[in-house]
Amino acid sequence: MLRYSGNSIGVNADISLTPFKWLGVSYQGNYSQSATQQKGYDRFPWLRTVTNKASLDFTIPGGVTLTTSLYHYYNNFNDGYKSFLLLNAEAKYTIKRFSFTLSCDNLLNRRSYVYSSLSALTESKAIYNIRPRSVLLKIRFRIF
Repeated sequence: MLRYSGNSIGVNADISLTPFKWLGVSYQGNYSQSATQQKGYDRFPWLRTVTNKASLDFTIPGGVTLTTSLYHYYNNFNDGYKSFLLLNAEAKYTIKRFSFTLSCDNLLNRRSYVYSSLSALTESKAIYNIRPRSVLLKIRFRIF
């Protein structure tokens, strides 16, 4: 029979504000920490994970809406790059039935994302290749 024990703690935060008609701010954050130990063996090191997501939307005179978003991930089990940061920006303008959107994703041109987890006595890592920086212009036409 295999006996193990685990300890963990987690904290979440979610805040969304619209202090003015032309300004919106949102934030989501998570902190978690966990460790496990098999009876008779040393405890696995503590796994600490921090995730932050934030966005800022504001409308400037002339009806142009600017949106920025930020995603941050930290994991102390990752080798090398323990932090990952992804930044996106978008500008949108609507005139009559036309909508123009210029977006730029992955402004910092990150190439990979490393994710680590610890479940019971199993440690796992995954490396994801992500799309490099991209710029896209979208034009939409409303029929009705």
